[in-house]
Parts: sequence; C-alpha cells; structure tokens
Amino acid sequence: MAQTYIGSSVLRKEDLRFMMGKARYVDDVKLPHMLHSAILRSPHAHARVLSIDASA
Repeated sequence: MAQTYIGSSVLRKEDLRFMMGKARYVDDVKLPHMLHSAILRSPHAHARVLSIDASA
C-alpha cells in the first residue's frame, strides 16, 4: 500500500525556533547604512498631488 502524507503531521526543523521565540525574521535583520521607507497613500481616490511637504 502506498504511503500518504495528506492529513498527517509533518515534523519541521524550524518549528521549535518559532515556538521558542528564537527565530529571526526579515524585519530583525539590521545592515550597515540601511535605509527605511514608508508608503503614504492618499485617502482620496483619483486625487491629484499638488505639493509634497518633505520637511517631516
């Protein structure tokens, strides 16, 4: 009889790290001279941008 994996538990090597809080995520990586960005969306559909205040 062929062995089936559907519906059966699978032991994954990385699970213990995640459950113990020791896993590293992409957001945890810090590189020298790393830049950060943010996306700001308009609250108005099809609006025209007349100016941008980049002083903040």
